[in-house]
Amino acid sequence: KPVFILACSSCCSIFEKHLPEISFVSLWEIFAQYGLPHNNKVSPKHSLSVHDACATRHNKKIHDSIREIAVLSGYEIQELKYSKERTKCCGYGGLVYYANREQSADFVKHRIEESNNDLLVYCAMCKDLLVDAGKRTFHILDLIFAEDMESVALRKMPTLSERHRNRAQLKIRLLREIWGEEPDMELEKQMDFRMIIPEKVKQLMEDRYILMEDIEKVIDNAKKNKERFFNPQEKSYLARLRLDNVTYWVEYEEKDEDILVKSVYSH
Repeated sequence: KPVFILACSSCCSIFEKHLPEISFVSLWEIFAQYGLPHNNKVSPKHSLSVHDACATRHNKKIHDSIREIAVLSGYEIQELKYSKERTKCCGYGGLVYYANREQSADFVKHRIEESNNDLLVYCAMCKDLLVDAGKRTFHILDLIFAEDMESVALRKMPTLSERHRNRAQLKIRLLREIWGEEPDMELEKQMDFRMIIPEKVKQLMEDRYILMEDIEKVIDNAKKNKERFFNPQEKSYLARLRLDNVTYWVEYEEKDEDILVKSVYSH
């Protein structure tokens, strides 16, 4: 039977608990055992503190591998008071980030107050939440592959729409390059208009879990089928579209070929 190589902490936990018949090893153990790529950037002496992922709090092999990779990359590790099997939640575990944003923010705040050192993580969600709170944080892959460590230390998390688009692009690439198949046309569908979305509206979309493609579908339907209200005072349109069990509302203006999105809502 093949051995699965896993990079995700939650995946390791799920496989260990629910799929004991399947052998797996973490990617970090592979790097620690066989060495890092030849082009890895060795850092001048720089202290990091490891924030261990909740899902692997009892996985000593992963704990040791992460620290070994850091040392191989030229870093010194200064352990946090609560690490390894005693690690704290970053604010995402159990989906508390979506269920209770205030509680999540408290978790992050308490964690980053533990050390003035830059943090090292091996979970994407841990990095996103810690960086979003202003803490310089590196993912273990940053130590191995990043070209500019300063730029990645505070690089913000991708939006929901960016994550969705990245997954779609990866699927398209895998279908064409690995399986030799043409992807579903829906994955590459291009609208005949360009959306301009102000930062405050983007944040509103994040807070309400509204994807860019949802907004595109509402506007596309409004333009093609004239299903929209026009506000002559604001010179803007209000359109709605139900997609599955969710109804989306978009207020927008038409500016030549561009669409200025003024507000969004869903229920």
